[in-house]
Amino acid sequence: MPNINFDQIVTKEMTEVTTKQRLLHLLAELRWRKENEGVNITEAAVFQSDRTTRVELASLLKNIALDTIETPVTWKAISGWEVLAEDQMRQVLWLINSHVQACFLAERVVAERIESGDVADSVEIAGAFDTALKGARR
Repeated sequence: MPNINFDQIVTKEMTEVTTKQRLLHLLAELRWRKENEGVNITEAAVFQSDRTTRVELASLLKNIALDTIETPVTWKAISGWEVLAEDQMRQVLWLINSHVQACFLAERVVAERIESGDVADSVEIAGAFDTALKGARR
């Protein structure tokens, strides 16, 4: 009688769980890239949207409120140098944070579709994410 190692048997259910985990990981990477690619504030101004930028802008606003820095503030955006008054900084940060939240909402929508089996392969993720992101920005 042959020795069978039951620990090495892979069931259909185990394969589905592994596939979903891989798809969820790919989705998280896609969201992170989209989250950090920058935000068009105006037609001419594109700002970074990474976590460091969000923290720095929030810190500047706090320091303005504490009177430890004067406005306007000079900032180097992706598109070049910007000189921002306090209200402009608030608007920039609001737009960046709105973009980030839309990215997370889109990831959640697609993750739910992956869990339900509606999105079942890596080819479908980008399109599903773009569609969810458009819906999240409305």
